[in-house]
Amino acid sequence: LLEVNAAAAMFFHRFLLEMPIAKAAREYLQNRGVSAGSIQEWQIGFIPDQWDLLTQYLLKKGFGLNDLVKSGLTIQREGADSKTGRGFYDRFRGRIMFPILDTHGSVVGFTGRVLVETESSGGKYVNTPQTPLYDKSRILYGLYNAKSEIKNKNLAVLVEGQMDVIACHAAGMRNVVAASGTALTENQVKLIKRYTENISFGFDADSAGESAGMRGIDAALLAGLHVRVITVPPGSGKDADEIIKTNSAVWFSAVEQARDILDWYVAKVLKQYNLAEPRQKQQAAEVLLRNTPRPTRDDIK
Repeated sequence: LLEVNAAAAMFFHRFLLEMPIAKAAREYLQNRGVSAGSIQEWQIGFIPDQWDLLTQYLLKKGFGLNDLVKSGLTIQREGADSKTGRGFYDRFRGRIMFPILDTHGSVVGFTGRVLVETESSGGKYVNTPQTPLYDKSRILYGLYNAKSEIKNKNLAVLVEGQMDVIACHAAGMRNVVAASGTALTENQVKLIKRYTENISFGFDADSAGESAGMRGIDAALLAGLHVRVITVPPGSGKDADEIIKTNSAVWFSAVEQARDILDWYVAKVLKQYNLAEPRQKQQAAEVLLRNTPRPTRDDIK
């Protein structure tokens, strides 16, 4: 399965770099500010919207259909014929491809970002499903590239998505990883603790990003990590990628000035109430006493 994933990653990457049909994908990445160096470093690729292009390529390379299905790259329709290959098709079609590496640098899965959204294209992002190699609760995007710098700086910066990680590394902040849009899990925290006891959370500027971040903070606190929260001035951007593209100094300053989790949470709650009103002051106190992060193992479960 490692060989299957490695071959697929190379196929996607070379297709992006070399094929005329990938011109729109190259232009999209250029418009997003992704440099040629970043494309090489992160092995970013592309696959056009064709039903079984990758599957047929990997079959010609000598891989078997069972392994292609087991890797999550190929989907098998009901009643598919493994002798003829009919009924097998690619999971990823018409997408910018981001390989996901484990801590050893092996490709264990992929995230595909649709290039042109249509009614039949599925979600904007499609990920490798659970496989013998890939368990999203045990993987952090960018950790292989970031682990040395996390150890050197004694700090992990957690952002939401792949583009945020790539933008941060390109800007020179190389201790950045992503949980890829989900709440940080207990197993991911264990990975981080191999390199540091300190983590700073960068939430996306929306309720979903903050909600996932808060759940991840519970896991980090339970494991004994020192947690800080990155806050940026209003209007600076919705995520690390956007902020860096607008003014990287704003992002670097925000990371440098990240607030201790308790200070951040108290300030966040108090902003929602008029403390000059006795009733609202009491309500704020009740919220803080009830919800101030004090996680137990049952909270995580």
